[in-house]
Amino acid sequence: MKKIKIWVFATVALITTACQSPTSKDKIVTKDSIEYKDASAVFTTASMVESYLQLGTALYNRDEAKIATVATTFAQVLTQQRPELAPTSSQENLKDILENSTENIQHIIASKGDLSHQVEHYQIVSQDMYDLIKLFGTAQELYKFECKRDNKPNIWLSNFKEVQNPYLGENQQPCGELIETLKQ
Repeated sequence: MKKIKIWVFATVALITTACQSPTSKDKIVTKDSIEYKDASAVFTTASMVESYLQLGTALYNRDEAKIATVATTFAQVLTQQRPELAPTSSQENLKDILENSTENIQHIIASKGDLSHQVEHYQIVSQDMYDLIKLFGTAQELYKFECKRDNKPNIWLSNFKEVQNPYLGENQQPCGELIETLKQ
């Protein structure tokens, strides 16, 4: 009887160990995002990219109320990110991107009504989002544009192939050239 109890205990322990979720993080590509998943949680870039695209559209339309609303939402999305869920090799870069983007989004929020100041900070956020996508990829096709004015290149990302320059707005002469397509 004692041998049967030991055998049952060993079998249960072996099955329990074999059925446990792996601890390594796996890359999972879905229709809307790229996620990094472990047994307990998920890191995704989708909400950050979506907030960034909405901010670019609001700046392009010169909609001050929408800029404030979207920037506030973007700030919340950034603070909810958990870099520890990203692959270990990317965590420090992600922390830097999140910190820098959060600081610049706060400047955009604080400078309500000062479009030129908001655009200056959007330029930095654009570079951060480009770095984020280069680091983690994107599930949706995005386009990197560049507009060289006053010997200063400004980049932005868009989900439209048409030039919709958030630095100049919809009422200005179009400036921008598609320089890269970003996709998984």
